[in-house]
Amino acid sequence: MNFQLTGQQDVLSRGLELLLHSKGHQTGDGGLSILPEPHDEKTLTVSRNGSSVTIRYCQTAHFFRGVGLLLQHLDNPTFSCKETVWLDENGVMLDCSRNAVYRPAFVRKYLEVMAFSGMNTLYLYLEDTYEIPEYPYFGQMRGRYSQKDLKDIVAFAGLFGIEVVPCIQTLAHMRTFLRWPDSSRLRDTDNILLAEDPETYRLIRAMLRSLRQCFSTRRIHLGMDEAEGLGTGRYFLKNGWENPILILQRHLTHVMEYCREFDFEPMIWSDMYFKLAGNSENYYDLPKDYQWKEEEKAPEDLTLVYWDYYSHEEAVYRKMVHLHQGLASRLIFAGGGWIWNGLAPNYSRATDTTRKAMHVLHETGLRQAFCTLWSDNGSETPQLAGLYSTVLFSEFGFHETVDDELLNSRLMFHTGVPLSAWMLLDRMDATPGTAPDNRRAANTSKMMLYQDPLLGLFDAQTGHLHLDRWYHDLTEDLEQTLPQIPKAFAPLFRYYYQLASLLSRKSTLGQNITAAYLAGNREAVRRLSEETLPSCIEDSRAVLALREQLWMDSMRPQGFEVVNIRMSGVTARLEAAKRRLDAWLAEEIDGIPELEDPRLPYDPSLTGDDALSSHNLWEYLVTASNMCGV
Repeated sequence: MNFQLTGQQDVLSRGLELLLHSKGHQTGDGGLSILPEPHDEKTLTVSRNGSSVTIRYCQTAHFFRGVGLLLQHLDNPTFSCKETVWLDENGVMLDCSRNAVYRPAFVRKYLEVMAFSGMNTLYLYLEDTYEIPEYPYFGQMRGRYSQKDLKDIVAFAGLFGIEVVPCIQTLAHMRTFLRWPDSSRLRDTDNILLAEDPETYRLIRAMLRSLRQCFSTRRIHLGMDEAEGLGTGRYFLKNGWENPILILQRHLTHVMEYCREFDFEPMIWSDMYFKLAGNSENYYDLPKDYQWKEEEKAPEDLTLVYWDYYSHEEAVYRKMVHLHQGLASRLIFAGGGWIWNGLAPNYSRATDTTRKAMHVLHETGLRQAFCTLWSDNGSETPQLAGLYSTVLFSEFGFHETVDDELLNSRLMFHTGVPLSAWMLLDRMDATPGTAPDNRRAANTSKMMLYQDPLLGLFDAQTGHLHLDRWYHDLTEDLEQTLPQIPKAFAPLFRYYYQLASLLSRKSTLGQNITAAYLAGNREAVRRLSEETLPSCIEDSRAVLALREQLWMDSMRPQGFEVVNIRMSGVTARLEAAKRRLDAWLAEEIDGIPELEDPRLPYDPSLTGDDALSSHNLWEYLVTASNMCGV
């Protein structure tokens, strides 16, 4: 269908043309005419009368949401709706620092979804994945963005009224840059920059100078979270012991001075204020009546970001918002999309925590929030899976509550994939043993994929759960759903279908091998070697091929080598297991000692229906031997 703008709104025309094209429509004479009416009210109104449409909006991004609502109800010639704008800032953060750097073309696709959702802020999380001309090792071999890449993303986002904010690190989380010998002079510890050192401040000024050339926003996120161990490495050797909170404050003062020099308004994650004030590693330990000392408070011109992806009780959010309001005059909330916990998304936890958090934000009047899409431990979950959480989060910018009916309708508009299909992916980890809603964030699929078939680190933990049956049923449900999945999302669902198929055998493979071997049942061992292991090997190769396709479609190739090595290792160990069994069956070896080691629970504190928790570090799942140390 053709659409045309009426009125003097040329600034909207290019963005409208792009969004219409993405849904199979175009601009031109005839069809529907759209009259944009900007106003100052915190509302969005779409009114259609036949071929005439009026969209009243208070932010440019909201106009494009109005267009999306119009397209969603295009068959209704008298469609009208009015939404309240609950969030002045409604954003999403893409993690480009856990080995996967989003291709600019994929970022543009994400921006189109954001525009149709009315989201107005994109945070790009960049630890060392952006260009600093003076520091060639910064982001070396990591798929970093060039200055042109970032300028192009900023310009494209601007077509929809979306602000792009650099989200960097200026203290901790610098491990990948500090690994290089050329960076040794900048280290406090292997993860933390050396505070109060001229070389460090030369680096930070170069960071800000480069980013200033790329971004039009005045806002910048400086990170400074999770700096446990601050002042305990080379800083301690140079200066002796100092109170970490004072080191942090002095370092922050320096960095904020450089922000003013480059016309940036800074924000940081708030957790270190809480951890240092409470002398605790836990962000949430401070009592709700804690009174901040003046020397502990954030500077007036600093924004704090309260991040919370874990709490399922509204009381926790209320307490933390209250404590933050006493700590700083500027506050933003960051929730979590839960695509970082292993091979599969945890939509159950993302949904419950988002609903609880956003209810408290609406209640307390906090009007700035964004959804984080972290990719911990190597970005094993395909980033395309993050669209579910993005759509869910965005709707709380315009609705007090978001029930499943509303969520399903919006998912269908954005992706063509119904809520019920998305939740099949949640079942990859929400297995027996994870208790209601998988609130421990167990990553069962990652444990079962990577555990060695001859070592069985999780066999005693999962022996009572019958995971083979769970994944068999999930495989069948995914197979029935695949024909209904649109082309753009078919590779994602094929990948999880193949993974579930593999786990329907591999999740209990070690248990079956061990039991048959210890019983001296050579016929059972032979069947496992000749039938089960070959099918697992074939499936493991298919899983890797599908994951590679998903990665290359949306991410830069650098970083995939980590997933490649890990998943290829699964195949290699399955092949090695077959060789060991065949050698025993042929009486070439007297026994298989690794099958004779006693199987102990991985975590004996967890039992029964609550037997599984989160174990996300690959090196702890594949072996009990030393993978990384000396």
